[in-house]
Amino acid sequence: MWLALILLAVLGAGAGVAAVVLLRPDSAGTPSGSSSSPATSSSTGTGTLPRQETAPQIVNAVNEHTTGPLPAGWATVNRPATGTEVAGFSIATPSSWTHSTSGYQNYWYDPSANANILIDLTPHTYPGDMLKEARYIKSQSLLQNRFPGYREAGLAAETIRGTPGAWWKFTWDDKGVSQEAIDLLFVLHTSAGAQSYALYMTAPESMWNQMRPFFDEMVETFTPLT
Repeated sequence: MWLALILLAVLGAGAGVAAVVLLRPDSAGTPSGSSSSPATSSSTGTGTLPRQETAPQIVNAVNEHTTGPLPAGWATVNRPATGTEVAGFSIATPSSWTHSTSGYQNYWYDPSANANILIDLTPHTYPGDMLKEARYIKSQSLLQNRFPGYREAGLAAETIRGTPGAWWKFTWDDKGVSQEAIDLLFVLHTSAGAQSYALYMTAPESMWNQMRPFFDEMVETFTPLT
């Protein structure tokens, strides 16, 4: 697995940098070193991809929650809860990826491949219904023209980390580059209250299969901190 990650990192080097951003209700942000793209999409999107009926592999990865030695060049980052959150998280990421935060949003970005993972602690609008939440985030994002050339690949309810969750998968055009993205939504219920989580990953569509082992490793190590 680690050898494959190293080889894929080499293959990903040299890709251009483009904009990566996901809208959250009452929260918008852009990773460090990126900018939002001009938008032309409508609330209905501009097309659809072949519908994915089963959960993507990344959903399986986040539910594995493996522990053990990390690949060379990786490190675990702890992000404790602040006064506005019930819980935080820890996650392992490549040390070469840049890290930035903006309120509830925590970004790790690979400038060599324009790949990005966002861990978002923004409270969900519909914390009791993640499928409704995913549809709401989708509609608001498209209404505000965040994803030009939007094409949906799937949106469905799914158990995530033992709790009712949802996933949303799609592609969009970022300054002429087709980006593939997936958003995983769930809520952790603790004695102190409910904490919303969203794990959003994106990379150029042409590099998605190359970057997916990195995303898989990251979400497998993701751990809520209470």
